[in-house]
Amino acid sequence: MNPKLKLALVVLVSTLSLIFGGNLVYMLPVFLFVVALIFLFRIYRKILDWLKFMVSICLVIILIQSFTYSGLGFTFTGLFYGLIFSLRFLTLILLIFIFVHTTPTKQLVEAFDFLPHQFSFMLMLSLSLLPKVGDETKTIVNAQKARGLNFKTLNVFKVYLPILVPLFSRTLEKSQQLALAMQTRSYE
Repeated sequence: MNPKLKLALVVLVSTLSLIFGGNLVYMLPVFLFVVALIFLFRIYRKILDWLKFMVSICLVIILIQSFTYSGLGFTFTGLFYGLIFSLRFLTLILLIFIFVHTTPTKQLVEAFDFLPHQFSFMLMLSLSLLPKVGDETKTIVNAQKARGLNFKTLNVFKVYLPILVPLFSRTLEKSQQLALAMQTRSYE
């Protein structure tokens, strides 16, 4: 599929999810369309690991929204808005995941050729780093498992803390290395 057509599809579905984000009746078909795209492009195996993490983030969003929507205390209105916000968040994340994992880097650059060079390079660079961060996450999870960390017995915060801290530090290190490499090549 043409990368510009994919980009137009991403913009269209993102706009629809933002417009219809307040109404579950309209938002659900948009979400189901994105899920259908996952099966159409056959990337459902790649997305399973990320989906577990994203669903846990959505659950935290739902809990926070449920208890803080109108004061402190559980409200069904807060639960409803938490569900809608989580569905919108998940739709946008899955859409970006589909775009990044079905488009090679060279085609990503071609898709953003209408933008100024610095902006398209920055966008392409950040999109191409997403799969690398995913691989880094898998490496950290495997290392933590090898050290004896049992993910099933810990609560959500204790599970993700030993993963997020090294992931954040490694991502910062790699971005600093990339910035240094770009400076040595006199990139402006």
